[in-house]
Amino acid sequence: MFVGGLLFNLTSVYAFHFIAGGGIYSLTSNGSETSVQFQFLGVKSIPPPGELAIPLIPTTIQCTVVHKGESMSFRLFTSGTELDPFTVTELDLDSPRPRKITLTGEMLSRIVLGVESDLRPFTEIAHTEIARFEAVGMDVAEPGAGQDSFTLTIDYSASKDIGPLLFKALGPDLVNCTANVDICTLTLTGTVNGEVEGHTSAGD
Repeated sequence: MFVGGLLFNLTSVYAFHFIAGGGIYSLTSNGSETSVQFQFLGVKSIPPPGELAIPLIPTTIQCTVVHKGESMSFRLFTSGTELDPFTVTELDLDSPRPRKITLTGEMLSRIVLGVESDLRPFTEIAHTEIARFEAVGMDVAEPGAGQDSFTLTIDYSASKDIGPLLFKALGPDLVNCTANVDICTLTLTGTVNGEVEGHTSAGD
């Protein structure tokens, strides 16, 4: 209600992009299951050419990855720290959907291995020029459950803890460790039980 009321009051002043999403999806392979839960929110103005966009609501994104496997189980908690301005791209100019929502920037990750008393936490920030994150939400339909999709891609250092641990648990289908580049890239994509939404509204 608060967001909707704020956007209603702003339409007479600003043209703006509004993004919001939340949901869960699961991936299965080799008898193991990996689930991804995510949520994001952001509102920014669309300025005239040559002017900077104004963040009307600071952009936030959080994702939790839970893996249950025979050899290793973990929980990976991630949250955006320093985010670039998000983008909303209309993929069909003759239709309001599909729309592609892209968020990039720095992401703080914390992975916890094991269960109950046998817990081992590791923390890492993806923040270098080649080690960042990208989240892409596809707004295909409304309601979007079973049609909208979400992809989370995070670059980790191959010489630290999280990247090699993810590779060991998930394998090369989901984690790509590139030789001589010191990067392990996690990519998780799926159709969501939830909603991905991106709107563009023109001011008066």
